[in-house]
Amino acid sequence: MLTNDNWTRRTGNITGTTTYWGYSNPGVLSGNTGWAIKRWITVGSDDVIEWANDSGTFENIWSERLACFAAPTSNPIITETGSTNSSIWLKWNRIPGVSQYLVKMIDNSTGIFVGKWNNWTLTNEYAAKMDLLPSNTSYTVSVTAKNRVGTSGTTTQISTTS
Repeated sequence: MLTNDNWTRRTGNITGTTTYWGYSNPGVLSGNTGWAIKRWITVGSDDVIEWANDSGTFENIWSERLACFAAPTSNPIITETGSTNSSIWLKWNRIPGVSQYLVKMIDNSTGIFVGKWNNWTLTNEYAAKMDLLPSNTSYTVSVTAKNRVGTSGTTTQISTTS
């Protein structure tokens, strides 16, 4: 939340009835994560103020402020996966306007969620050390992208190796 009196403030995209406000700590570039963004819409004599992510947290990118208030434009595309018998990792493309990704992993043989793999992350990569996963076991991993307007998702298969 906005608790720092030393933040940077920007105003952008004033289009008749809509204004976007961005707040960050000093030095955060407009293309980097670290912005709290709100949209102020005036309709007649009524004002509607909305925060990206429904809060004033510094998780957004100022240059993607319009996308923060629109449904995700695509599904995450998983670009890299890897595994050993003690870790699994994956990376996917960033989606403009999305600042939260939910990563889940299900053991295909039991249908049970794997504990450390049911987490929200703010970046487009995730890795977890596991306590000796069984070798040659197949998992379904899903990545769900979320912003205040909607979600999109994808799944992939990962198998552990010895």
